[in-house]
Amino acid sequence: MSEYENHQDNTVSDPAWISEDVRNLLDRNSDLEVVASIRRDSSDPAGQYVSDPDELPLTARVEEYKGRISVSLSGLVTLVKLKDKNASLPDHQVRTRLNFFRLSPDRRNKLVYGEDNKPTGEETNTPDAATMRWLEARDAYRTAYGEEAKKDLDVMTFLTERPIHFVLFQGNKGLGVSKIFYKK
Repeated sequence: MSEYENHQDNTVSDPAWISEDVRNLLDRNSDLEVVASIRRDSSDPAGQYVSDPDELPLTARVEEYKGRISVSLSGLVTLVKLKDKNASLPDHQVRTRLNFFRLSPDRRNKLVYGEDNKPTGEETNTPDAATMRWLEARDAYRTAYGEEAKKDLDVMTFLTERPIHFVLFQGNKGLGVSKIFYKK
């Protein structure tokens, strides 16, 4: 077993390079309010973003995940409208990467969570987020072409080849997608 695998807590032994001066400078409690403000202020803003298929096309990864077809879109999107209506867009382009984002043509319902924030094994009658994002993608396709997509592959092609709008919110793991739509 290595020395790293043997650690059972967060204690760290002092390496030889830590001098008394370094210890005096850094042996203090972290200011968690400052840490939170840095985290908040370094995050990309919530708002409406749009993909640019000509300059920065989105890519799609399709796989079977937890018994359903799952599509992960990734790529850079550009901020076009801030969520905070009192703020103004910066003078420079703000681009962010789509992360932690799945959509699925296979319907699943939202899970019921207990007081411990763990799934109980029960489902609601409401579609989950991946199902809703797929429905929004289909609606965006219908807005663009005036008809329903005949195949799921048509929807995927559309998402990667047309400028698609994404409403992004600030979540625990960065920006998340709360809505997909198409503007003519």
